[in-house]
Amino acid sequence: TVVRRPRRAFLALLPHVDVLFANQAEAHALVHASDAGACASRLSRTCPLVVVTDGRRGSHVVSRGRGHHVSSHPVDRPIVDTCGAGDAYAAGVLYGLCTDMDVVAAAHVGAEVAGVVLAQTGGRLSRADADRLAHTCTSKRRKELREQERSASSEAAARLSRTHASCVR
Repeated sequence: TVVRRPRRAFLALLPHVDVLFANQAEAHALVHASDAGACASRLSRTCPLVVVTDGRRGSHVVSRGRGHHVSSHPVDRPIVDTCGAGDAYAAGVLYGLCTDMDVVAAAHVGAEVAGVVLAQTGGRLSRADADRLAHTCTSKRRKELREQERSASSEAAARLSRTHASCVR
């Protein structure tokens, strides 16, 4: 991988990196951990947000000391070309983060974008696919926000009810 020879230089840069994307082989070459999750965990000691992709096995995201496994997105067409899938994944994650998604939701967006790229030749999305993905991600985000609002309203109502009950006693 690209990090084997300049490993020390890469490790020296990590404290200055805010977001690190690596595939399992690159992450392993850096930290020599046993699997993608362990690599992500170890790399997160010096980098605030680490994403290690692991092919069909999904990805591992570590942010603020919390690790998450995100499954790969099912590809409904035959896999044609893996070239560009990692970059597409990273682009999807960054899109999610830039639209205020949490890291797990953003990783799901990355997996979905990578899934589209895997089913075509080359890593560039067609305009139609890009528009569809942006619409899908925006719709999912709106739904997620509505669910959070409902949950917060329910919790507030329950707290108010408990407070009222204790005052009546």
